[in-house]
Amino acid sequence: MRQGKYWRICIIGILAVLLILGGCIAATFYFSDNIKALEVKRLNETAEEMDEFLFADNIYLTPDTAYFYKLERLLRTGEGQGEAGTFAGMIQKNLSNGALYDSNIYSVYTALADETAPYVLVNGLLREKEEMRDMEWWNMACGMEEDCYLTWRKINSSYLNRIDLITLYRRYDSVSYVDGGIVRGYMVINFYASHILNELSALCSLGEDVILYQPEEDRLFYSGQTGFTEEELREILGKDGASEERSGMIDLGKEKVIFSICASRHAPLYFIMLKEDREVSRFMAEIRSVFLAVVLLGSIFVSAFLLLYYRQHRKYLSGLAQIVKATEEETPLEEKMMEKLADSFRGRGEDLEVIARKILEDNLDISELKRILGSERQLRTEVEMLYGHAQINSHFLLNTLDSIYWENVKSQGGDSEGTQMIERLCGILKYALDSSTPYISLEEEVECAKDYLEIQKMRKEMEIRVEWRIPETLKNAKVGKLMLQPILENSIQHGGFGAGQAIWLEVEAKVLEDALYLSVRDNGIGMEEAEMREMNRLFRQNVPVKSKHIGLMNVNRRIQLQYGEEYGIVLQPSDENGGLTVMIRLKYLTV
Repeated sequence: MRQGKYWRICIIGILAVLLILGGCIAATFYFSDNIKALEVKRLNETAEEMDEFLFADNIYLTPDTAYFYKLERLLRTGEGQGEAGTFAGMIQKNLSNGALYDSNIYSVYTALADETAPYVLVNGLLREKEEMRDMEWWNMACGMEEDCYLTWRKINSSYLNRIDLITLYRRYDSVSYVDGGIVRGYMVINFYASHILNELSALCSLGEDVILYQPEEDRLFYSGQTGFTEEELREILGKDGASEERSGMIDLGKEKVIFSICASRHAPLYFIMLKEDREVSRFMAEIRSVFLAVVLLGSIFVSAFLLLYYRQHRKYLSGLAQIVKATEEETPLEEKMMEKLADSFRGRGEDLEVIARKILEDNLDISELKRILGSERQLRTEVEMLYGHAQINSHFLLNTLDSIYWENVKSQGGDSEGTQMIERLCGILKYALDSSTPYISLEEEVECAKDYLEIQKMRKEMEIRVEWRIPETLKNAKVGKLMLQPILENSIQHGGFGAGQAIWLEVEAKVLEDALYLSVRDNGIGMEEAEMREMNRLFRQNVPVKSKHIGLMNVNRRIQLQYGEEYGIVLQPSDENGGLTVMIRLKYLTV
């Protein structure tokens, strides 16, 4: 084996190993991105569950449309405190039950939005605003821009104790039964922060953390159990805070963290969902180990294949060298050696094996091989001469028709029917015999087809009406020469038209899914369904077929040779009353 070919094989082997390695690296990144996407999806689903939990309606604390209208008299005057059977009394009882039965609730404040109203309901009990120590909530409620707001704060439960609360503010507009006026009020629910954080933690999976972020106040709220500092959380939020939902992975120095920032659907609040990347990293390490093993096995396989190929090729060349040497020196080979050399060519291709056996058996006459090659050259020369004769004959035919045309002009005039027929025939022949290119624009192909139909009208003295539906945008489409003329001829010749019967044709062009469709419809007798199915089946086969529709078969074969076997002709009925439609599918190109 030549040194250059040996190095080419080695390079091919190295490229194969690199290709395997590149595929494994690409697969690693693909799996890594998909695993991260699955983790982020899980974090987003958990955030949605938390959002629904935080803002879920309490059956006792859900106002009706006239809620604060019913409480207006009580909160303005203090009259009707705890009266049984009144609307205000029933609302007070519900507020008391809501605070009593929900262990997460510390207190519920209910007040009119009017600052002049002196009273507030605390857990359903009437209190004066001036007597309340906790009035921070009132300023927050009055400054709300939304109907729902959530924040966290501390209040004094006594002189020594402070309680962490998560406070939910809701603003409602109630309608008066009397005059339809609007009465606005606030319901402020104070939750134990520790209880809420326990509930949120229960919704998290192992290794997940949640932090609440209040963008308007730029505040973070998280339990003391989380392993992330405020500086690290600020790094995740970025310089502008959680201004939009996003997700990804961040390296906080000690470890990588997958994060997802999700906005609440009820209030200006964001959930910062965090998950340590330990499981993902461990899984990716296992994937990398598997891919490394695949690369190693692939390298061993490629190396073994190259070694076997090299040895077999050397064996093949060595045997061929012995055969050539023995043939040149006319030295007979022993029978065992002949069999051994013949065996070395098995599997190298039928042609090599046959040549080797003929040389070994002295059955290949060099003079005969020269005679075969000489015959091939002679045949090629004859074909070239025939092509030249065809060009001479075509020029002779055109020149003859041109002479007949001018004689007809002299004798009958340029406007006579015979002169017009010869002129159109000359145009068609020039168009067909132009060998500069097999392709032409659809506009030129249509003009040739129109000349053909005019000649048929003169010859057959029949009425032929044609409707051309060729959009301006498709007139520059590239088509093969003489595709429409054989199909139009098929419609006229095999349409079964009787004497005096008008022939109607429709030619349409359109583009669908990067393919050009040309359809020719006629109003003839059509074709039997069984024959049509058989023709469509034959159009898909690459075999010569004898048929009266030889023009269709030729056009279909030309299309498949030019564009591929997925293109060609399909036959179908024109409509339920008969007729035939020939549908041509071409690759859509422009000249």
